[in-house]
Amino acid sequence: MRRLIEKWFPVVEASSEAARERAGGNMLPPTHFLHVYWTRKPLVPSRIAAYLAVLPEIEISDEIRKQLLYHVGIKGDPRAVIRRKFEYPRAEGQNPTPLSRLSIRAEGVEIKPIKIPTGADFMAGGGSIPFEMIRVGYEKVIAGEYNPVAFTILKASLEYPVKYGEKLVVDVDKYGKKLIKKLKEEVREYYPEHPIGGQPEDYVWIKTVKCPKCGREIPILMNKWLDQDKGYALYPEVKDDEIKLHVVKVKKISSRKQGNKTIDLVEVVEGPFKGIKFETDGNQAGGKVTCLACNYTLSKEETKRQYKEFIEEKEAQGYRGVHPHRMVAVVMGTGKNRKYYEPTSEMIEAYKKAEEDLRDQWDELVARELVPIQQIPIGQETERFIPWGIQYFYQLFNARQLLVHAKLVKLIRETYNEVLNEELSKGKSREEAEDYAKAVTTYLTLMFGKVLDYNSTLTMWNRPKGAIAHTFDTHAYGWTWDYGEFDMISQKGGADWAFENMLKALKGLVKRVKDSNSQVEVIYGDAEEATQKYNDLDVIFIDPPYYGAVQHGELSDYFYVWFRLILKDIYPEAYQFLEVPKSEEAVYNEVRWKKLAEKRYEEKLRRIFKNMREALADDGLLLIWFAHKAGEAWIKTVKALLDAGYSISAMWSIHSEYKHSLHIAGKAALRTSILFVCRKRQGKGAWLPDVMRDFDEKILKRIEELESYGLFGPDLVMGAQAEALRIVSEGWPVKDPSGERTPEQILDEALNRAVGIVINHTLKKVAPHIADVDAPTKFYVLAYSLGYGDIIDYDDARRIALALGTTEGDPVEEIVIKHNIGKFQKVDVEGKRTKAVKLYNAFERDEKSLKEDLMINILHRAIRALEDGESIDKIATILAKGGHYICEVAKALYEVLPEETKNKSLQKEKLRLKDILVGICNVGLHEIAIERMEEAKEQKRLDEFIKVRKK
Repeated sequence: MRRLIEKWFPVVEASSEAARERAGGNMLPPTHFLHVYWTRKPLVPSRIAAYLAVLPEIEISDEIRKQLLYHVGIKGDPRAVIRRKFEYPRAEGQNPTPLSRLSIRAEGVEIKPIKIPTGADFMAGGGSIPFEMIRVGYEKVIAGEYNPVAFTILKASLEYPVKYGEKLVVDVDKYGKKLIKKLKEEVREYYPEHPIGGQPEDYVWIKTVKCPKCGREIPILMNKWLDQDKGYALYPEVKDDEIKLHVVKVKKISSRKQGNKTIDLVEVVEGPFKGIKFETDGNQAGGKVTCLACNYTLSKEETKRQYKEFIEEKEAQGYRGVHPHRMVAVVMGTGKNRKYYEPTSEMIEAYKKAEEDLRDQWDELVARELVPIQQIPIGQETERFIPWGIQYFYQLFNARQLLVHAKLVKLIRETYNEVLNEELSKGKSREEAEDYAKAVTTYLTLMFGKVLDYNSTLTMWNRPKGAIAHTFDTHAYGWTWDYGEFDMISQKGGADWAFENMLKALKGLVKRVKDSNSQVEVIYGDAEEATQKYNDLDVIFIDPPYYGAVQHGELSDYFYVWFRLILKDIYPEAYQFLEVPKSEEAVYNEVRWKKLAEKRYEEKLRRIFKNMREALADDGLLLIWFAHKAGEAWIKTVKALLDAGYSISAMWSIHSEYKHSLHIAGKAALRTSILFVCRKRQGKGAWLPDVMRDFDEKILKRIEELESYGLFGPDLVMGAQAEALRIVSEGWPVKDPSGERTPEQILDEALNRAVGIVINHTLKKVAPHIADVDAPTKFYVLAYSLGYGDIIDYDDARRIALALGTTEGDPVEEIVIKHNIGKFQKVDVEGKRTKAVKLYNAFERDEKSLKEDLMINILHRAIRALEDGESIDKIATILAKGGHYICEVAKALYEVLPEETKNKSLQKEKLRLKDILVGICNVGLHEIAIERMEEAKEQKRLDEFIKVRKK
């Protein structure tokens, strides 16, 4: 029986809610801030997919749509709030109606689930998909992971909240607060109070290098701001043989651009340096450092050499956690009340004491396995550390951080035993007590993970906000010239913040699954193997890693080496190795696999798909999120699925960057996620004439059906391609009786044909007046109308160009490149370099490229003339060269250009187009210019006639 997801998906509503989930850090779902993980799918679209995958296919009326959306938790209509605030709660926080209680009655129809299913995600990552399977009431939910850190997060996100509920919240709160109290008692001596009264929140450190010319220690500054919001900066003063950095309160006077940087001129407003003005630019660029005293510039290689030698020399003396750095500021207060001061001598001495104590205790800490001593494995993400002398994980922290983190490891291990003994004293069996102690310890370990994330030398000081930017703020290991450090006994930051933040996430998780009766099974292992013990799963729903978008294994090592000190006896299956296992990781990694990286990744994914097919029930569905927008990339995924024995029954695109304005939906084309809906293919192939019978009619019917659901632009293109895939994949492999075309060529032709149908349909419906204009102009308008914007993946651009009638050579070359309306360029998409087409807007073109009288060139010439202050008459004369329909083309272009864009020149193109439409087209000045032009031509012909007659 076909499922509803194969016919309908609320793309607009799902995309809108996906954007709301990511609206801000304080609004993230609890799954997302329990612990950092680098790829998490939005919850509401995952929930909707899990829901629709077990409902029967029906005709969707407006009443049924409203009821379905209400049951999944969308209790309002995003279509009705364009450019207004949402007046209904975010769907993420609304628990859906469980499938066991779902019954929709409308128009004489009753809709119930086909069954209460078993669902699985064998590549569960951060857990969004299985979490929503639990919330919608799947009978059994299986979540698997090969990554031990992700496995730990899954236990905490899925299994324990369902199993223990509110009791878990109470006990984690109790044991966590007890642990934090002990920690503060043990480390208080390393964090003195400030003389103004009270405990600092954070410390700001700047890395340093020694000037080979003048011998001074140079602080390496990205820029001199400390906090742009509150008006604090660092003022350098060269005094004797020292470069001092003073914390000063400033006001901004002016700004100037220098390349991509903005440099501010500020004035000190209080204190001994009051009245001094200075610019906020730093002394570092591309790794080169300029001395603030003598202006000597050190090369990047010299800076690296010094950094490496400093670490080697200090470690030879027995020190650990050493870096050439300087504490330059302490932060007092939070939020609107934060202020900055220079560190006191007591604070500097307290840090030095931590250095000495760590030196004295190091061998004991290593022997008791309280600090990690693993070497950092060379990989795609980690190789950048080696030239700086950082070879071990402990070297990513300063001495005080290492000392405090070691104490946290000790205290969490002690807490496990405390919980175990207390549960045993309550009469619990050994197995029950151990499992509950595991649960409590897991949350405390994830709290520790938050500390690790925000308390390392890889953090960065966020100058605009005056806060620590966490280690994985960029989803990668990043080298920084400054960093923030927690004050671990602060009442609002440090350990207290990490614990309260984790506890808040736990409360949110428990609240969202409190009524769940799902059986939850979290398994550790490689997806290829984990699937082999199943053969009757109703739904498999996965979000596989795409090529090298994120190196999960390498990044997870950062947490793993610390977590292992706590969890290796609690989860021995996951923490038996010294580092995260990577041999079976489905990832594109050139450092690890060299030239075989791409082939190995694709073959691994193909084997996983094949095994999942065997794990599915005959009528089961495989759902796949695919976050990569590049056309070539998802076609490869389609072919892998076809080779593994699936047919593609539907595809839906979700735009996680949707704004309130639906007009810009899909404009961020590389941010779109594709949801594949797949079935086991039953047939053994078909002949091309049979497969392609009534192809055009089927595609057009599907387009019209999708339009009735309110879809447009890129979603219609996706829908047309999905229908083509459904038709072709059901008969895969499709055989050509003539033997001229391979199945892959037939697939490509079918997709091209489907795109051509949707483009012709769009032209007739949206902009009929541009149907007969030149191909480059149509391409330009369609690129925006179909939601691609000015950067178009080459494969998508090729299909549009083919649909416009080009048959010889490269169609993009013929339409775009030869006519100078754009260029080829490489863009980085999800970790892989991809060929794309960049369209030029009016202000990115040169005069030479505008000479040809294409409609788009005429419009761009008029736009530039208006910007240059030319007269209305001259602009009308330029437009007149485009004929009577030029304003229709201008109107069509204006309507499809994005309302909001970071490209200021494209934004200016839209504004000038509006001026042309209002000031020239609406009052008919272009028509007057056309008449004048035609009269001039007629007069010229008459003059020539008279001249000939006179001869």
